[in-house]
Amino acid sequence: MLGLPQYADLFYWLILLGAFGVCMTLATRRMKPILPVGASAAPLLLCTFIGGLIGAKLLWLIEYAPPLSAGHWSELAIWKGGMVSCGGFAGGILGIGGYAGLTRISFRGILDAAAPCVALGEAVSRMGCFLAGCCWGSVTNVPWSVRFPGGSQAFAAQAHLGMISLDTPESLPVHPTQLYMLAGLLVVTALLLLFDRRKRAHGQTVCAYLVFYGILRFIVEIFRAAARGGDSSRVVAEYLTVAQVISLGCIAFGLAGLYLLSLRLCRATMPSQGRATRDVSVCEARRAATQQSYRRESVELSANADVSGTETK
Repeated sequence: MLGLPQYADLFYWLILLGAFGVCMTLATRRMKPILPVGASAAPLLLCTFIGGLIGAKLLWLIEYAPPLSAGHWSELAIWKGGMVSCGGFAGGILGIGGYAGLTRISFRGILDAAAPCVALGEAVSRMGCFLAGCCWGSVTNVPWSVRFPGGSQAFAAQAHLGMISLDTPESLPVHPTQLYMLAGLLVVTALLLLFDRRKRAHGQTVCAYLVFYGILRFIVEIFRAAARGGDSSRVVAEYLTVAQVISLGCIAFGLAGLYLLSLRLCRATMPSQGRATRDVSVCEARRAATQQSYRRESVELSANADVSGTETK
């Protein structure tokens, strides 16, 4: 039996702040070559953090929260949790874009530097989700399943659906999808760091992040409670959840970005290749003309020598 319902909000925010600290430490090192000399990365990271919080909360309100008109205004409180990572990513990008526009630094370069940091930070924050009992998985009997205690979000959701009674001390065993995301995001972080060393243009790393994250989130969402009918408000067209639709969009956008950046690189190298080809052609033409002139002079010299020999005789 896992989860800390009595201190869920406290532990959630402590780990969320810890995730922000991890992101800031790693991002400060990675952004030094992009930021102006002597500039601090703190303002940029603060804009990213605030934008991420707002975006994550807004998407959660759209996807999960009950109507505010019914008096559920307390759902707006950020400190009570309830956030979606996809919305946080979008809000973070808007925060980075606003800062980049004001300071005139490379927007794509900053996104590339931030991508591995975001993946690592979310991996840390998933431990907070696990301790708080949110983002739980569907009911299962696998050996690594977990149970959450009474008072947790997983317990409350199962009781609301009539799956358990309120007298039950713990929830039914579920997939630890929070830990699935944690492990997957650590792998994504490592892949992004390797990919970033071999990139040829700014923007490729963040596009790779969209592809990797989209694939990971789509797969993990299969084991989430909503994917099995736990919350019909999250299901789209009876097959996909909202998060899976967003994941497919991330994959498509990331692949399109990688293709367009590669195409741009090819077009950028074509003029230089064309000039090189023309230079080679000119050299070959000059070499051929020189050889032809040399042959002509040789023929003339030999002809003159023959004429001179005849006159001497």
